[in-house]
Amino acid sequence: MDRRLARLGLWVGATWLLAPACSGNPVEAADGSSLGSAESGGTGNTSSAATSLTGASATADDSSSGPVTDTSDTATTGEPDAVCGDGIVEGDEACDTGPSNGVNKNACRADCQVNVCGDAYLGGTETCDDGNLEDDDACPSTCTLASCGNGVLDEGEDCDPTDPATMEGCLPGCTLPVCNDGVLTMPPEKCDTTVANPSCAAFSAAFDSGMLSCVDCDIDTSGCGSCGNNVIDGDETCDGAQLGGVSCMSMGMVGRVTCDACVLDTSGCSDCGDGNIDAGEDCDMGQPGAQTCTGLGHDGGTLCNLTTCLYDESQCFDCGDDNTDPGEQCDGTDLPQTQCTALGMGYGGGTLDCDSSCMYDVSGCCLALGAVCNNDDNACCGQMVCDNQTDLCCLQMGANCNANADCCSGNCNGSNHCMGNDAG
Repeated sequence: MDRRLARLGLWVGATWLLAPACSGNPVEAADGSSLGSAESGGTGNTSSAATSLTGASATADDSSSGPVTDTSDTATTGEPDAVCGDGIVEGDEACDTGPSNGVNKNACRADCQVNVCGDAYLGGTETCDDGNLEDDDACPSTCTLASCGNGVLDEGEDCDPTDPATMEGCLPGCTLPVCNDGVLTMPPEKCDTTVANPSCAAFSAAFDSGMLSCVDCDIDTSGCGSCGNNVIDGDETCDGAQLGGVSCMSMGMVGRVTCDACVLDTSGCSDCGDGNIDAGEDCDMGQPGAQTCTGLGHDGGTLCNLTTCLYDESQCFDCGDDNTDPGEQCDGTDLPQTQCTALGMGYGGGTLDCDSSCMYDVSGCCLALGAVCNNDDNACCGQMVCDNQTDLCCLQMGANCNANADCCSGNCNGSNHCMGNDAG
């Protein structure tokens, strides 16, 4: 208002200065020169006083009374024009913050208009303004450069924590949770990359050893163990009778591997064949130990396996199991030889059998021609008899012969028949 009053005073002052001009008194210009008299058209500057004071041409009415009409751009009548930057909002100004207009992103532009997004002026909270409200260019319609948390789903963002449409589950950095990103998002993840407390025993009373692992963001208990369930699991090396295929022999030794508290115990392994019964050995070379096959109820065999220095009962044999074991000639129906002649021993025929002691039963066999018969005529095959002089099986008179020795009489004629008296 003070500024407006100042302008009004200037206008009134100009009117007052014009009054002497009408009465013929000279008017002094602002530079001190004489403006002359309105009546006499005096010497000096002939411009009117109003023009000299206002810098514009002013014309008085015919009666030389009333206000002076200003025909320039700046009117000398009515309310003065608004001046942008004077700190007063007037005229068509929307704002006026004085000298700070348009400075340091002031919300009021240099032309005293309020800064808005899309006006190509950078102001207020804007971080960009390209003069349009398009979203497909470098500056989006919010006049805020792409950044996480600006409430806009910008390119490269999975979500924005201040955007109602995408804020649910949105992580810092405007990303959605994914497995193995190192951030535990529950649900659905039970773990991410690692398990906070990897102890299986702490996880469940069903386990007493082992460590948990995280697989596909789910807790994996395959590394957990429960000693005593006859299953090798967790960090166990054995469980009960399950030794995992480990034996003293697999380690190039002999003896027995045992399982102690689900840990393999190889203290029973030793070197076999040194003639000493070491720890883990039942026997050794020349040292049968305290047991024998017969002592275990078998008919015979060698109990000590000299390869392992352990008792091996499969090396014992029992007659009557229809298996011809070491030390047996046969066993029941298992006859390696079925013909008497295959045995040699002078047999020429008959039926071979196996006796109850797993030896060949030759009682059904008969002796061949020329075999020693021990004065037993029945021991010789066919019609032969035992010669009581030679104690050999021979042919009687009339039998076909090939040589004199075939005949008990010692006489085989030209027609290959035994002749003469029997020697038997």
